[in-house]
Amino acid sequence: LKREDKLRYIPILVIVEEYDEDTLVKSLESGINDYILAPFDIEELYARSVSQIKRYKYHQQLRKIYHDSIS
Repeated sequence: LKREDKLRYIPILVIVEEYDEDTLVKSLESGINDYILAPFDIEELYARSVSQIKRYKYHQQLRKIYHDSIS
């Protein structure tokens, strides 16, 4: 997903069953935005999802401002 220009900035939240530092580090390096351990609390999942969506929208606004300024 992160290699595709149109999909690059879509936030990716991964649910994992157990904490494995090596796998999570590789996943973060490859482009996931956040992770949550299962079993998870629905409120935490919601909060993390909302946080990533806000971050995505903010990034989109910054990209628009940048592109408008160089046009």
